[in-house]
Amino acid sequence: MDLCDKCDMNMPNEQRVLYLRRGLRPELKHYVLIYQPSTPLEFLTIMQADEKLQLDENAFGLDGEDPTTTQQRKSQQTTWNNQ
Repeated sequence: MDLCDKCDMNMPNEQRVLYLRRGLRPELKHYVLIYQPSTPLEFLTIMQADEKLQLDENAFGLDGEDPTTTQQRKSQQTTWNNQ
């Protein structure tokens, strides 16, 4: 937003959001279509929610299982296969 301020201190929020949308990775654009943020703060909040979701999914694995449990299960399977 600092760059927007340097270009135009009176830039409307709609134009700021438009610039933010243009810089989005393609896999995030659907959030803008669904939630239609009208301010930079709303835009940021939506993107932070997605980031938190991604971090949560990575922390617990894609299947929602705790990585420790997954590792223990794989270890047990290896042990059973070797017997």
